[in-house]
Amino acid sequence: MRKESKWVYAVLFMAVLLLAAGNSSTVYAKSNTLKTVSISAKELSLTKGQSAALSVKNNRKKVKWASSDKKVASVNGKGKIKALKRGTAVVTAAVGKKKYKCSVTVSDKKANVLIVYFSTTGTTKSAAKKIQKETNGTLIRLQPQKAYTKNYSKLLNVAMDEQESDLRPALATTIKNIKQYDTILLGFPIWHGQAPRIISTFLESYDLSGKTIVPFCISHSSGIGSSAANLHALCPDSVKWAEGRRFAAGTSKEEIGNWLADAGIQMPDREECSHS
Repeated sequence: MRKESKWVYAVLFMAVLLLAAGNSSTVYAKSNTLKTVSISAKELSLTKGQSAALSVKNNRKKVKWASSDKKVASVNGKGKIKALKRGTAVVTAAVGKKKYKCSVTVSDKKANVLIVYFSTTGTTKSAAKKIQKETNGTLIRLQPQKAYTKNYSKLLNVAMDEQESDLRPALATTIKNIKQYDTILLGFPIWHGQAPRIISTFLESYDLSGKTIVPFCISHSSGIGSSAANLHALCPDSVKWAEGRRFAAGTSKEEIGNWLADAGIQMPDREECSHS
């Protein structure tokens, strides 16, 4: 009888352990599926009269929308933005105590120029914004689905791995109306002498037939070199590639304006630009 009791207790004990292990693995699996809450776009470039819709991803809670300047850009309770006046406004989505922001730039004159750029440290972003002010073009920042490390040494290692494996990092950014643009200014940093592989992802994700692409890069020392030429094969033969240009960090607005003029990029007159 004692032997049978010991056997029953042993079986019950093992069952409890297995149940506990199953519960812990389930909790771990759930924790791995948690997705980061984020706003659908951190930057928008619109012309007067245009509308755009923002949303908060991976969120089921109530969102309160607000604009820092309702005269420039208004936003309703569903995140729909209306561009009203030239200038910049910050649209905020409040979810409880958390706030998610999107910078909205409104221009007067519609242009058929699209500025697409990728930036991790902010230097390419700075140049792209100066180009946008000079051209009144639409500004789009390429965002990866998986964020890159902010540690520069580790970032260089990741960049090397991507190049050696010819990877195509997935994009979180979607450009819905790319057909309306004739000219694309494509900006990127130089990583080990080449464009980041996420630029290849962008070029292969859209039909760019018949468009003109003007590359520009940001580098402390390396020139644009073969980084732009190596991208040509990723596009249809009908794409016209203009000569690219390397800029150093902190390049002036005047230098960028002169380059755009030399490249034949259509720009609004200087009187309009002076109000920016």
